[in-house]
Amino acid sequence: MPPRAASSCSPGTIASSTRIQLTGVRQRATVSSVRITNFVHTGLKRLYLEDSAKGLPPDAVDKLRAILTYLQDMQDPEKLRAFPLWKAHQLAGSRKGSWSLHVTRNWRLTFRIEDGDIFDVDYEDYH
Repeated sequence: MPPRAASSCSPGTIASSTRIQLTGVRQRATVSSVRITNFVHTGLKRLYLEDSAKGLPPDAVDKLRAILTYLQDMQDPEKLRAFPLWKAHQLAGSRKGSWSLHVTRNWRLTFRIEDGDIFDVDYEDYH
């Protein structure tokens, strides 16, 4: 199978002569220009720092891992909209300035971006 172009790769995979599945987020966290500063949800924090899925539903772990990997390397938040399955949008009202990404059913990964840093990363059902 020929290598896939980087632009056609889904989050969580790396284009090369062999398709490699990302198994952890932490390994690439130190080379990022965007920093994930804090987590509200302890299960997400554990997934990011220890690659442990404890505290998260099994059907959401792979997608959450892919989203966290993308966020740590993200340069422009507007590029989140390039992934239609994530349904990226900014919240309004009292949550104005927060971003929401669809994970499963009513569950979303939410966060704020300020000065290139990502804050208050949460996994929640706010509907």
